[in-house]
Amino acid sequence: MDIPKYYTPKYPRRLALAVRLWSFLMTGVAWAGISPTAVELNLSAFPIDMYNTPNSGGLIRGCSSSITVRQCVQQLFQTGANNWRAQGISGVRFFFTLANGYYSDPFDAYGNVKSSWSQNLLDFFSDLRSYGITKVTPTPVLDTWSGPPSMMQTLNVITCGVSKNLNFVPWLPYGLDPLDSNFPDRTCGNNSYFNAAANPLFWGWSRFFNLINTVLSRASQAQLTVIDMDYFQETNMADFTVMARFIYDNKANVDVLSELRSRMSWNYFQSTDVAPSANIPPSPTPAWGNCGSYYGDSALLLTLTAQTAAIAGPWSAIGVPPHHIDFGQLRCYSSGDSYPEPLISLPVWHSQPTVTDIHSQKYYASDSDTSAYANSFYSSVWSFLQYRGLTGNDVVFGETNPVACEGYTAQSAAAMLNGYKASTLYANAASRVVMRPWHRTESGFACVDSPHTLNPPYDPFNP
Repeated sequence: MDIPKYYTPKYPRRLALAVRLWSFLMTGVAWAGISPTAVELNLSAFPIDMYNTPNSGGLIRGCSSSITVRQCVQQLFQTGANNWRAQGISGVRFFFTLANGYYSDPFDAYGNVKSSWSQNLLDFFSDLRSYGITKVTPTPVLDTWSGPPSMMQTLNVITCGVSKNLNFVPWLPYGLDPLDSNFPDRTCGNNSYFNAAANPLFWGWSRFFNLINTVLSRASQAQLTVIDMDYFQETNMADFTVMARFIYDNKANVDVLSELRSRMSWNYFQSTDVAPSANIPPSPTPAWGNCGSYYGDSALLLTLTAQTAAIAGPWSAIGVPPHHIDFGQLRCYSSGDSYPEPLISLPVWHSQPTVTDIHSQKYYASDSDTSAYANSFYSSVWSFLQYRGLTGNDVVFGETNPVACEGYTAQSAAAMLNGYKASTLYANAASRVVMRPWHRTESGFACVDSPHTLNPPYDPFNP
């Protein structure tokens, strides 16, 4: 069999990569005449169950409680000089909870998708289309808050050959370790994909697939495009190999990625636009620090490379790299260092997605450091795409710096974007890049009212 072109090597390019990384760190240029990068919106958790009911208690911060959520959405996208469409938004990413964690409870008592939930979703999609929104990225919430706290149960199970208490929620195929900050179970390190306990409370994949199919069907009916089906956000399959059960569940023998790609095709979307997003990179010290990883890509992109490797299946491997040294939070390749546990491979190969999605929220104490980091990070993404033969991919930064939230400022957002505009990614693929500044709309969680200003004090997306 020929080796697929997406083969992820287990050995780095060593010096060649290092030379390229440092060269693009030092030579950022502001390019003129480049097609603008798209700006999309993060709506965060959306109250689908409440769409046609009053915005009681101000579910969405910035909207009156005297109008419905639906009227609120119309106001945010159509009314006033600062509405989101007036700011050039063409796409929307939104979360939806699976068990009423935030006013979204799609299943009836038998595990079927409720017609009322499906109709509300269609109303939402149709309204977005009427406002000129053409693209959506549905993102199911697979964190513990997808349902009320009472849905989490602590059970004593055998995991990795030992007896241990783990926490379980019914929408995950594995347990969470209360002794490890409730992270996915990694009791036996890299081998956790194979040997960590299955979830005895897991409600099964059919329910999840039927839900995703309903979401895609409603998007298709509303004549929207799903260009990035972020079905499992912020993966880190280097530190938590058990997350790869969302690619292929070895305990249930279910090819999750293939099943989801089939449902994309059934609903007239491109199957390879199913793309789990990768978690944010580490914070190197100094900000412009960079190095090659065990895989040959930048160590800034280890979560993205590990996800690429998981999708490649037997052609590659995932886990904490067996040869690395830590440098400013980066796991840099070192041929002389050793790690006692080898990487592991998934049993099934898939072609790589045609969209690359990694989150990129980051800022430093000084704006110059933020720009230097951004130049390094975004250029590393272009280098990754070149090395993997994926330069035709759409590139989505599913969450990037907000303007005025969680410590971020308009100045830090602008500094991040300045670094992007000096990067090789901007120089080579600006028109295929999507930026989604992070924002929460829910009252009690949102930092600012909606509609917030997405851009810094100047328009950074048009050269």
